[in-house]
This record gives sequence, C-alpha cells and structure tokens, in this order.
Amino acid sequence: MFRRARYQQGSLQLVKRKAGKTAWEFRWYETQVDGTKKYRKVVVGSSKEFPTETEARNAVDALRLTINNQTSRQSLQPISMEVLVQHYREHEMPDVFFKGSPSVRQTGDAEGRKSYSTQDTYEGYLKKWILPRWRTHHLGDVKSVQVEQWLKTVPLARAAARLRSGTS
Repeated sequence: MFRRARYQQGSLQLVKRKAGKTAWEFRWYETQVDGTKKYRKVVVGSSKEFPTETEARNAVDALRLTINNQTSRQSLQPISMEVLVQHYREHEMPDVFFKGSPSVRQTGDAEGRKSYSTQDTYEGYLKKWILPRWRTHHLGDVKSVQVEQWLKTVPLARAAARLRSGTS
C-alpha cells in the first residue's frame, strides 16, 4: 500500500547554544531512499536577528520549499511570490543573501555560481520591481498574460523591447 505524501511544517524552537546565546533552530525529518526517516536540523538565526517566533517562521518559509520538494503538488499549500523569491535568494544569490551573516552556511559551490555583480543587480530588480508588484500573489494565480502586461509598464523592459524591435 502506498503512503500519501505529506507536507512538513517542521518544528521551530528557541534553543540555548554552547556559547550561551539563544538561537532559533528548525527541525524536520527527511525520508531516505530506503524509506527510513532521518532527523535534520538547522540554525535559522539568533534571537537578536529574529526577536519573535513569527519572524523566525517567515525566515523558514523558503527552507520548507526545499524540504518538501519530494511532496506531491496536490498537497502543497499555496506558495506566495515572496516565499519563492526568498528561496531564490538563498540558493541562487548566496553571496548577496548571506552577506554579513557568517553564522549561516552558504549554499552551493563556486562553480556555476552567478558573479557577485549579477547577484547584486538581480537583488535590485527583485526589490525595486518584482516584489512590490507580485509579493502577495500565489504562484498558481500568476498568469503569463498578467506578467506580459506588467512588463510593458516597467521602464527597462519597454526600452529593451524597443531595442529588440529596432524602433526608437
């Protein structure tokens, strides 16, 4: 009999570290290839970085995408663009995302990584244009026609379209 895939919420706790400081720790189980479950945990950040549990939970949202990537799509909760952008920042733009946070493990290897200037430029696009417009939209609700119409209103997109078409 097949078991239904579950969407894990994980567990978030404020724990005292060896050095005496308190930090938020996120815990979950990972199903191995052989079907056994393995306990995982990661430090999200200090209690100074995330003074409330709500702030720490928001920081963990992008990690939930990663730990649940094996889960069937039907059981997933709607994902907002903001959560997707957070996940993208962590995994595709680690140099910019983790800047100034030495306690957090930087993901990915150097080979194939975008240059720092590209990551910084993308971060600017995300902050200035993408998030202000799409932050609260769920992925399933965003349609290509909406995105095309919105792109016509973005100044750089209009200029690039004129260059491609050869008109001034």
